[in-house]
Amino acid sequence: MADIIQIVLYSFVSGATVIFGGFLAKLKILPKHELGREISHGIIAFGGGVLVAAVAFVLAPKGIQFLSLPVLTSVFFSE
Repeated sequence: MADIIQIVLYSFVSGATVIFGGFLAKLKILPKHELGREISHGIIAFGGGVLVAAVAFVLAPKGIQFLSLPVLTSVFFSE
């Protein structure tokens, strides 16, 4: 039972960060000049890196069960 509570808690916290990020974006607290754009680009790049890491660490091992390594690598890098 404790594992289920932990899973629900982690899922809730990760989902809440999306809402929190949307709220911060609505506030538009970043400066309008070059520094604000660079901070925004850094945040977007970090988020993209997290998504690529999720695919690499979670989905790729499952794909190895069904595909050969060269096919899996070509499919991964075609995205």
